[in-house]
Amino acid sequence: MVHRVRRVFVLPDDSLAFKTQGDANPDCDTWQYPNGAIPANQVVGVYQNTIPIPYLGASILYIRDFMATPTGVLVVVALIVALFALEIIEPSKKGAKPPAEPTTTKLPDEKSVVPGSES
Repeated sequence: MVHRVRRVFVLPDDSLAFKTQGDANPDCDTWQYPNGAIPANQVVGVYQNTIPIPYLGASILYIRDFMATPTGVLVVVALIVALFALEIIEPSKKGAKPPAEPTTTKLPDEKSVVPGSES
């Protein structure tokens, strides 16, 4: 669940407490702590500010909903098949070099030399 901090309290022991409001709630949350605030040591996660990109969340939700339809599944399958086809077709388009010919070197004919018999 996501809750936004609406007010910060300093408790008598100099620790902090937060008055929060859930994203789907019209009013602030009522925690069972002093002032209806939640102590900082009870906070589970912290949101770190990022660069907002307008409409990104709506786009992601639309894509996620589309992928759950039969048409979305067909699109994913078609993309996978296309990628495999490109992997098979692409090497022939790249002008692959033929395999290198093995090089063999011929050694000069060697004569066996027997000591004492020179012909």
